[in-house]
Amino acid sequence: MSWTLEEFAAACQRALTADPGPAGREKVCAIVQDVLKDEAFVARHVGDDVPERKILYEHPSLGFCILAHAYH
Repeated sequence: MSWTLEEFAAACQRALTADPGPAGREKVCAIVQDVLKDEAFVARHVGDDVPERKILYEHPSLGFCILAHAYH
């Protein structure tokens, strides 16, 4: 599956809304692992032009962020 940032954020939101505790965070971890296997997603959002830390998404009410980290 090829991920978009919107799909990634929505999947994290669903997981954390369904279970805001450790189980929900474990689901988010699994989602992150899947997203990082998507070479097109990584190329789009974590390219050479990305600073060391960039906020890609911040959920307004749940407060979680999706960050890109690129250490050059």
